[in-house]
Amino acid sequence: DSDASGFERQFAADPQLGELFQKQKGLRIPLTPHPWEALAWAIMGQQISVKAAVALRRELITAVGLLHKSGLRAHPTAEAVASLTVEALRGLKFSRSKAEYLIAAAQAIVSGELPLDTLRDLSARHSARLLGSVRGVGPWTIQYAFLRGFGFADCLPAGDAGLAQGLSRVSGERPDESKVRELMSRFAPYRSFATYHVWASLNGEAKDDAV
Repeated sequence: DSDASGFERQFAADPQLGELFQKQKGLRIPLTPHPWEALAWAIMGQQISVKAAVALRRELITAVGLLHKSGLRAHPTAEAVASLTVEALRGLKFSRSKAEYLIAAAQAIVSGELPLDTLRDLSARHSARLLGSVRGVGPWTIQYAFLRGFGFADCLPAGDAGLAQGLSRVSGERPDESKVRELMSRFAPYRSFATYHVWASLNGEAKDDAV
């Protein structure tokens, strides 16, 4: 349900990324069916390659995802993950810390400590504070979950390796996190769209190891 028209009108002629935006005109940000899936993906993707994160997600879904009559499995609910043990996730090739973080997030949702379903109705600052109170959920995880889970228009996962890789084509060198913030600052209040355009430009290409 994202509307890119305002973003496109404002930045189609951007001297650095306008050509990319025009090439991918009409691009929307696909959201996960539920914000929990975006948060779970962000936790699983911390400090590992996209390929490794996909493998972890597949292991989790295969193990505890709800089986549909088609033979496919749905992403497991927070309730299902909250009931798991760290050792169970270790058996699915999760690191101990990643297992602890994912279970902690699921338990916070189930207990009501993290009211995930209502975060969209709060201010971005308040929502970030609530998410950040969960063990293992830092700035990159928060911004990714906001972007893919809630569709917030002005998110910037500044520490993202893929974003830095895509922007290196613009700056001529790989930007560090502070430089990413500087390069992307002018796209506010549409930094989510600009970020997703950069990510989409990397489709079909080898991406760096850490996300």
